[in-house]
Order: sequence, then structure tokens, then C-alpha cells
Amino acid sequence: MKGIVATLRTNPGLSLLGANLGLLIIWLVIQDPLGVIKTGYAGASPVLRASESLVTSVEIENPEKGSLLKLNRKEIIQGDPKEKKEPQYSWEFVRTVNGKTDVFAADRDRVRDLFSSIEKAKRYYSISRTPENEKVAEMTKDSEGRLTCLQIRLGMENGKTGKLYIGKSSLRGNDSYIRVDDENDIYIVEENLRTTSGGGDVDFFRNRRIFPEFAKDSVMQVNATVGGKQIQLSRSGNIWQMISPVPAALNASEMNLLLSDILDWKAIAFPQQPAADLDRKKAMTLEIVQKPNMTDSRIFKFEVLGQKDYSSYVIRDEKGTLYEVTAVYLSHLYDPQEKLVEKERRAPERRP
Repeated sequence: MKGIVATLRTNPGLSLLGANLGLLIIWLVIQDPLGVIKTGYAGASPVLRASESLVTSVEIENPEKGSLLKLNRKEIIQGDPKEKKEPQYSWEFVRTVNGKTDVFAADRDRVRDLFSSIEKAKRYYSISRTPENEKVAEMTKDSEGRLTCLQIRLGMENGKTGKLYIGKSSLRGNDSYIRVDDENDIYIVEENLRTTSGGGDVDFFRNRRIFPEFAKDSVMQVNATVGGKQIQLSRSGNIWQMISPVPAALNASEMNLLLSDILDWKAIAFPQQPAADLDRKKAMTLEIVQKPNMTDSRIFKFEVLGQKDYSSYVIRDEKGTLYEVTAVYLSHLYDPQEKLVEKERRAPERRP
């Protein structure tokens, strides 16, 4: 021991190397970045491997709701080839409720959250699959021998099918009873798959984005009709101008807030019909003119049917689909001369 100490004293570089190695070992033990020494629930294997590159389709059946939700993997979304990330795909959402089927684009974030939740569910805590335990886990069958619990079926890239049966789930926590295929164990996992699979909400996986993703700088014009008054806002280079009701330069910050607000619209609900208590005085028609290149242009048209509360509105697109959206700065269009015009450059209002 004395010899080692003497060696370290005469070789400060070796002493520093030893200290750094010691710190590295401590860090590896605490952080375990490669997962080689993880134990307990965190180190257990997932109940099922699930990711966008492994799964091509998902079926979520809820016998209590009489619903069948399907997610179908579509084309790959091209990313930066320099980034070594797992492939990402667009997804289609097919909803069948009481015999009626509709098809929508799927919400990619919620699809990824579902896969992540499945892989975080671990094979660690389990109980035997007995009639008593199935009753506790709420995985019982009806009088015709059909399971009454939520069921998730994954169609895999390799042609196989993985089945998950979701039983009782915590109302406030992240615990669920899960059975995999026809295995003899029921797992108690620290993930609430009932929540990440929709929790009975038949619109859960519908794409909530109102606009496709595009650069805000490609928007060239905003047109609206409010209370019979025509409003036209136009971009020239990086400068926004009001064309009507009066010519005026616009405040860049306020215009940026308005554009960001509208382009980031996400549906918080999909009403079947407008609510009777909408404030119809806040109705308007709205057009967003986008020019992705020098020759093409797209016009997105909406009816704002009215204001539901301080920051939410019900809108209708050209296909007749209703959405409830949050829009804090849409109110700028009700009084554009006050809210949008650059104060020191306001032009006097035209009089007949």
C-alpha cells in the first residue's frame, strides 16, 4: 500500500488519471447510461416492443363504447440524413363507432406517445391469471364469452400480431393491469395505457392541427369580413400593410402574434354542431393566402361561427368540419385599426 502511495506522489499525472477514473466509475454506477446494471422495474424488459419502425398498424377496441379505432402507417417523413434517428411516418386514423366509419389524418404526437407508453410498460410485477385475479384486474368476459376490457392489437413489420389487454387503470396515477397475448400472467405496470390509447375518446387520435405545417413567412395575405367590414392585410417583403378598411403600416410584433396564433390552431374539440350559446357577434369569415413558392399559392378559408368563451371559438372549414380552437389574438381582427396599426403611423380614417 505504501508503495502505491509513493508511486502516486512521484507521478502526479498518474494520480490525476486515477482520480478521474474513480469519478467515471462512480458516474457509471449512478447513471448507468447503457442500462447494463439496472435492476428492478426500470431494468425489466418491455411487455412488448413497439415503435414506428416496428409497427405498421394499431387497432384499439373498446367493447364498452362499441368503438374500433385503427391507425395505419403511411409514407415515411424524410428527415435530415445526417441525424441518426429512428424513421418517422405519417399515420391515418380510421374511426368506427356504432357501424359508422370515418377516415382522418392521425395526430403523430399521440401515436408516438402510445408507442412510448407501451415500451415503458415493464414485465416486472405480475399476478397469476386466475378467475379471481381477472375479476380484480377487470378482465372478465360477458355472457357470450367475449372480453369486455380495452384491447390493443399491433400489426408488426414482420407480419406478426401483438395483443395487449388493458384492464383496470388508476384514475389518478400511472398504473394499469395488462395481459400480453394469451400469456398466463397479468402484469401490473407503471403506465396508464388506457389514457395514452384514448380513454374512450373516439376522436383521440384525430389530427388536431388545423393548418399543415409551413413557414409563417410564406403567408402573404390575411383577409377577413367582420360585421360587414372588409379587412385586407398584405405582406410586401418583410413589411405588413393594411389595405382596407384604411391604408396603414402594421405593427410587426402584433401582426406576428396574430399569425402565430392562427397558424398554430389545434382543435380542443370536434363539435357536431355549433353550441347554442355562441357569441354570434364575433362571427367572421377568414382567408389565409399562402405562397409556398414564386408561382403557386394556396387559400385556406374558414368561417368563425362565434366565440365560445374568452379565448375559444368554433370554426368551420371548407369541408364543413367543425373545430373548437383556442385563439387569444384573433380578437385583433375585430378592431384592426386599434390593435394592428402602427400607432405613430396611423392614417386618418376615410370619410364618405
